[in-house]
Amino acid sequence: MIAQPILTYLQLLPKWYPFKLTSNVLLGDSDLGYWFVYSEGLSVVIGLLLLFIGYQWYAGKSFRFAFLKDVKRVLVSIFVIGIGSALAYWICVPNQMQRSNTTLIKGSVITEQPLSKVYLLDPVIKDTLETITLQNNTFEKTITQPLPFGKYILVLDNSYNTEVYMSSDDIVNIELKLTPDENTTKITGTRLAENSVMELNRLYSDTEYYINSDMMLNKPDFISDQMVKEYQKELKKINKSYTKDNYILREDATAILKKQVGVYFLNTWYRYYQKALNENPAISNTSFSIVTLLEKEVALNDASLLFDPNYIQYVKNTLIKKDNSGLDENTKF
Repeated sequence: MIAQPILTYLQLLPKWYPFKLTSNVLLGDSDLGYWFVYSEGLSVVIGLLLLFIGYQWYAGKSFRFAFLKDVKRVLVSIFVIGIGSALAYWICVPNQMQRSNTTLIKGSVITEQPLSKVYLLDPVIKDTLETITLQNNTFEKTITQPLPFGKYILVLDNSYNTEVYMSSDDIVNIELKLTPDENTTKITGTRLAENSVMELNRLYSDTEYYINSDMMLNKPDFISDQMVKEYQKELKKINKSYTKDNYILREDATAILKKQVGVYFLNTWYRYYQKALNENPAISNTSFSIVTLLEKEVALNDASLLFDPNYIQYVKNTLIKKDNSGLDENTKF
């Protein structure tokens, strides 16, 4: 129990760690309707393997007599431990949804309200991309126009909206339950992982505390170096993000998510920098590690990030950074 928070902080907690398996089970049922989620299957395999090792050791009274007593005992031990270890490794290997050869959005709605239309909106300008007719509270539409990967908006008769990550050559299934007692959205299909782990609400930097408390304003180099460490730590989290069924993000989503993390830290740095600049105007001529690192990763003309309001804020911050007119940011922009 003591090791878990330490290993979690160091990004070294393995999937097979007992308390990690327990916490995974508490996340809920399988998104794909499986009776066993992968962590439960892994628990069974590891449990049986440890039971075999423990019983053999107990019966043999020593390691030598338990596993090395004779050739038969050695072969049995190697076979059982080898098969069990290989099976556990196979279960731990993450899965990844593959692209389809068509772009399809479909779903169902459980609601007491009469609904007739579903609209798929562009994430940037909110223009209607597709209008889909609801029949018996279900909908299905094959999309022929190209869709770059992003977070699109699904609107039901202008009364309810939800967000969905998708792109061309994706099949996405959306199950909505809109009742007085329950308001839930379940998204499966080829973007299962993206719609489960793409959100950045969990992001937090210690610099946020320093900004709100007006602390460490005279130590921009220290803050910059700390933010680089936090950024690198967040990248490791992305590489270890997976769903309850052990599905991970596709490469295009991973690349965008990493850039979104970079945008978060650039915006946080900007807020800190503005306060630090008031304390010491001389830092305007100083290069800081967090900016040097992330400006290479996040371009000012990256169309793939236009759906993210934080990216728009970053572009705005960059364009008005050297404007010392004293006007508010919206006027400057």
